[in-house]
Order: sequence, then C-alpha cells, then structure tokens
Amino acid sequence: MGDTGWNMHARPEDRKTGLAPTRLDRDQYFMTIARLVSLRSTCARRTTGCVLINKRNAIVSTGYNGGVPGDPHCIDVSCPGAEDDHTDLTRCQSIHAEINAVLQCRDLDHVHAAYCTESPCMNCARFLLRLPNLDRVYYWDEYTFDAMDMLDRHLRGGVVRINPVPFEVLREFERVNRRGT
Repeated sequence: MGDTGWNMHARPEDRKTGLAPTRLDRDQYFMTIARLVSLRSTCARRTTGCVLINKRNAIVSTGYNGGVPGDPHCIDVSCPGAEDDHTDLTRCQSIHAEINAVLQCRDLDHVHAAYCTESPCMNCARFLLRLPNLDRVYYWDEYTFDAMDMLDRHLRGGVVRINPVPFEVLREFERVNRRGT
C-alpha cells in the first residue's frame, strides 16, 4: 500500500520562473472530485464518494452513499443504523458509494481505477474486485484494514492513500491562475 500527501505540479513555464505550482496532479484531481461527489451523500452517519476512471484517465462513473431509491433519505428520516458504531453496517440501509458508482457505469470492462474518499468496506472491496480490469484503488481515509489487505493482494497496482487538496488551497490556486486574466 502506498501513501501520498497532496502536491501540485508546476507547469513548465512556472518551473522556469519559480512561481508556485498551478496545476493539480491527476491523483489529486480525481480524489478532490471524489470528495466533492461525497457532498451529495444522503447518509446520516458519513459522507463518502467514489470516482471510477478508465485507462485514458477519463471519468466513467461517480457514486455517493445514500438510501435505496424511493425510500426517505437518512438525513431526513434516520435509518435503524444511523446511530450504530461506525464500523457496524448490519442495520445501515445506505447503498455505498462504490456500489453506486459501479451501478451507474455503462461499461464495467473500462474501469481501471477507483478513487474513494474512504477505503472500501469488505463487501465493496469484493464487489470492486469483480471489475475485470481494475488495477488500483486510491483512498483518502482509512475505514477497514482487512479489505485493504485483500485489495492490495489482488490488484496489480495495489492500493494507494491520497489526501485530497484542501478547499482553501484550491481557492488560492484559482486566485493565482486568474491573476493574468
């Protein structure tokens, strides 16, 4: 399993002038999108997001955790598991972000990487391992080690921890990038 903090890549012209980096690297880009996707969550216990990427580094699907379609959202009417221990999922009625992302994906053969705001639970890890070309899972926050070990053993590219870029840093980079316009 790898671990990487957030970092930025400087454009070639920035390297020459010594200016601060102005472009997110690809992993930070996708993890930050997963973090934004998680803000759509309707689960009262936690907000999680997942972004599935193809081999050309294009997004093929996103998902966030939430209730079964047609049922009330847990943030509106708590499900039986809303107050349970953080790792006890037996009474939780949410569909996890990874499952929703896979269900939304048009062609599962094209999924090569998953960016998850939390390391997948054991059920989601098993589900992701059924994707025929999945090579690597990236995650931000640790949820369960059992599932991470299993994913790391089965995926060619393994499992990598990535921290999303803080939103205040994104605002600063946006300000720097607009300076010339």
